[in-house]
Amino acid sequence: MKKPLVVFGRPTQWVTQPASQRYRFKHLGCLHGPSPALRDGAPAWDSVGAMLADSSLLDWAVDFFRVEKPDAFLFGPMYAKDGTKLQVAGVVGLLERLKTASPGTRFLYWNGNQQGKLDFNLDAFRPFVDAVLTNTRDPREHRNFYAAGIEKVDTLYQFGFDPEEHGRPQTPEHDCHFAGSQTFSGRPTKYPNSEWRYRFLCEAAQRFDLVLYGKGQWPFAKRSHVVGQRFYDTFTEARVVLGANHWDYVRYYTRRTVYALASGRPYVMRYVPGMECDFENWRHLVWFTEIDEGLEAVQKLLGDPLLAERIGREGRQVAVERFSWQALQRQLETLLDRGL
Repeated sequence: MKKPLVVFGRPTQWVTQPASQRYRFKHLGCLHGPSPALRDGAPAWDSVGAMLADSSLLDWAVDFFRVEKPDAFLFGPMYAKDGTKLQVAGVVGLLERLKTASPGTRFLYWNGNQQGKLDFNLDAFRPFVDAVLTNTRDPREHRNFYAAGIEKVDTLYQFGFDPEEHGRPQTPEHDCHFAGSQTFSGRPTKYPNSEWRYRFLCEAAQRFDLVLYGKGQWPFAKRSHVVGQRFYDTFTEARVVLGANHWDYVRYYTRRTVYALASGRPYVMRYVPGMECDFENWRHLVWFTEIDEGLEAVQKLLGDPLLAERIGREGRQVAVERFSWQALQRQLETLLDRGL
């Protein structure tokens, strides 16, 4: 008896993982072609939201579904050059073709863009979505999907890393690092924590040598947004990595959390509700609730290199156990075992 077949568009890193004992994993590179790109034409690298390939490759994907009848199809946000403003109509058409070719396939939408509501991608794709996988375990966020008619909602963090690819340079050049956009442009704020995060990073920049990568305007020097391996490498440029999410969702972890822990540098971040279920404070990372508390933690780590090294080492180990691509594949298998 054949093992159940799971097809996916990303991550490409699963192609090189050891064969699963319970499932067959098949990468559908034809969805985005040999050189996946974002809407602005930049290489997709580790980002979601790549453009669909030309029609001949997509025809191959439909034929594959028709013949192989996959048990599950894992996909995330993606776009098509169909002339619409948000470029989702072409994706809807493809999903309909794939579902028609294999009606029994479970379509799993990997949605790490938590917005407090359905994002425009899922709003368009939901007629074909059987389950949603989120970056948070917050029941409030999950209820948004149930209310929209999604039958199953669970958690599978959207970003991972390859421990062999992501190493650690020897000498950091800065005190602190932050990667993220500036979304505070006055009231009302775009996200609940936009203003808080803005104030925290501005104060950090005044007290420390802060290197910041991201979009938007800051009242201090910053560097442009970068992607791929270059983006990961930036996390090792400083002695301490800073973090602050836009939302206070239960156990909500983004790419910044994954890369910060994987970098081997100590990660100092605004408290995430429920994170004590996943980490131990001042062992795997350092969490705080008040701005002054966070700045004092940074000062302590900068003054105690041995402590900083130990926390960075423990943080990387827990990242390998929970957020490596191999670990995420095992987690997906567990969800599939439970009937996802």
